[in-house]
Amino acid sequence: MDKRNENKGKEHKKRIPLVETIQQNLTERKKPSGFLLSVLITTIKLFVIFLLILGFSGFGAVLGVAKAYVDGTPALDVNRIEDQSLTSFLYDRNGDLITEYNGLEHRIWASLDEIPRNVQNALIATEDVRFYAHNGLDYKRLAGAFFNNLKSESVQGGSTITQQLVKNTMLSMEQTYKRKIQEAYLSLQLEKEYSKDEILEAYLNTIYLGSGNYGVKVAAEDYFGKDLKDLNLRESAVLIGITKNPYRYDPRLNFYSREKPEVTYKRTNLVLQLMYENGFLSKSDYENARFDEKNPSDPKNKEFQVIEQSSNQKLYDYPYFVEYAIQDLTEALMKQNGWEGKEGRQKANNMILNGGLKIYTTMDPAIQKTTEDTIYHFNGYPRTAKAKDSVKREQHGDRMMDVAQPQASAVVMDHHTGELQAIVGGRMEPKEQFWSNRARLPWAPGSSIKPLAVYAPFIEAGYPGGIILEDVPVSIKGWNGGKGFPSNNNASKYYGPVPLRKAIEQSYNVSAARTVLERVGTDYSMKKLKELGITEPRYVETALPSNLALGSDPINMIELTAAYGTLANKGNYQKPISIRKVLDKDGKVILDNESRQKVSVFKESTAFIMTDLLENAINKGTGTRAKFSGMSIAGKTGTNSDYHGVFFGGYTPYYTTTVVIAPDNHNVSLLHGASGGKFAAPLWKE
Repeated sequence: MDKRNENKGKEHKKRIPLVETIQQNLTERKKPSGFLLSVLITTIKLFVIFLLILGFSGFGAVLGVAKAYVDGTPALDVNRIEDQSLTSFLYDRNGDLITEYNGLEHRIWASLDEIPRNVQNALIATEDVRFYAHNGLDYKRLAGAFFNNLKSESVQGGSTITQQLVKNTMLSMEQTYKRKIQEAYLSLQLEKEYSKDEILEAYLNTIYLGSGNYGVKVAAEDYFGKDLKDLNLRESAVLIGITKNPYRYDPRLNFYSREKPEVTYKRTNLVLQLMYENGFLSKSDYENARFDEKNPSDPKNKEFQVIEQSSNQKLYDYPYFVEYAIQDLTEALMKQNGWEGKEGRQKANNMILNGGLKIYTTMDPAIQKTTEDTIYHFNGYPRTAKAKDSVKREQHGDRMMDVAQPQASAVVMDHHTGELQAIVGGRMEPKEQFWSNRARLPWAPGSSIKPLAVYAPFIEAGYPGGIILEDVPVSIKGWNGGKGFPSNNNASKYYGPVPLRKAIEQSYNVSAARTVLERVGTDYSMKKLKELGITEPRYVETALPSNLALGSDPINMIELTAAYGTLANKGNYQKPISIRKVLDKDGKVILDNESRQKVSVFKESTAFIMTDLLENAINKGTGTRAKFSGMSIAGKTGTNSDYHGVFFGGYTPYYTTTVVIAPDNHNVSLLHGASGGKFAAPLWKE
């Protein structure tokens, strides 16, 4: 046997005892007593491993869903933060504020430097104590909120100030995980674009604080009547306390409507406590600012005052002028931007309500106030022909009101510039927005139309001021009346040949009708009225002789005022304006009426002659009750047919003013014999 075979034999011999030993051991070993427990533990370990594998698979799925949510997140648009609805401002001709004007969101932006440190600290202590440390997400708070959500099966809490800003300005308010994931993603992006101070400033200007107030600046004014810089510590804490639930913690509701000030006390004390615990207050400041919840009558509590009525619920001063100016601006913006129809009007309205505009009007507050007081308190209004018509029932909001009849309105204009100084649209001070403004409504001017449609064009055409006219009851070719000529105010009397001066002084109808039809011509009369800014088609396109001679149909009162102003302004027409200029929120001029071109309608000599004739009408004619000493006055009365209204238009060297007294219902008459001379002229004089 060679060595190789010999070695194999040796190896074989060595293996046999080992196998036998193993087999013997396997045969003889007994099972341990903990065998079943060992199996159970092994099974549990395998199950845990299975759950971990399943968990990782689920986590991967969750990551996939989260990625899908992030991919579907709208792009970060900081304009959504910066382009907030901002309150607009209206100023008078002196540059003094008349009123703030806003839509549903009353907001005036305040820089962070304007916002007191107590307000800033109160917000941080209450909403996001690690605000200046995190990157947009507070992971500690998020983890706590996550486990709370698992317990409550709802989506709650954990939001930083950055996240809340994103939610309030860029995303919907729905409480879903999708929105929360998108909110978190956008918050991280926003922190890369904005500094912490910019985020804090934006939040404090966009947060809703109840009673229609957005941002801390308007809330401070509305609740406390204070500028931000004047807020004390307690007031600062009250404001920030509102953020959690603006309806529940509205201090005005709690102190007045609900009579539960303790709700505000408790919430404010919590804010102060958080400020103290987080190092923003000393102990003495904290204790001095706290409300005494257990003793509501404590003098310290009484020191705190909330204004009972929100400024957002009050009607602004000078409402007739303000609302005329707003409508004037609406039309100007529509024209300037090419906006048309209902949609265009909505765009213009939105721009005014929410654009943070600075609107400089032409209103003179002293003249406006005097005109209001005169119209509201005049004692010489005529009665209606029937007593039952002396009051008109009107629906205003959810209530019915009695409105005195007849009504009245007045317009005052600087005829040198066209700037409207005062507008009053009714005998009653408005109680709500968009009260009926009768100064915007058309009224039949009666004989007040004669100087504009008949006699000024007559003089302009070259006829002398001393000419003799005919006032005789003979048919006039083209007259649209039943008997071929109009009646005079004294229906049974005619005056034959009369000087032009006398015809205007006594307001003879027949001579006016003959002049417009036989000498001026209706086409020329309409042309001149159009140049005077009259837009009513029944006066400038399809005018009947009775309109031109007698003012039978309604005409816009503002336009009529500007037309009379042309005679006062040496024959030069100035378009009536209520707004000088408008600036956008950045101070850029978007509307400028300060440079205006006058339009020559009549020669200066024509205006001079007409002014002389109309001064005579005041001194000797139907307008004597408008006369007062110390100043030359020119003007003309007007009485609508069947006494449906009375009118007076006149001017001094400084201003042109028109007044009208008429029932709102054009079918209702004033008492028999009512005239512009008896009632409108005295009102004009007042």
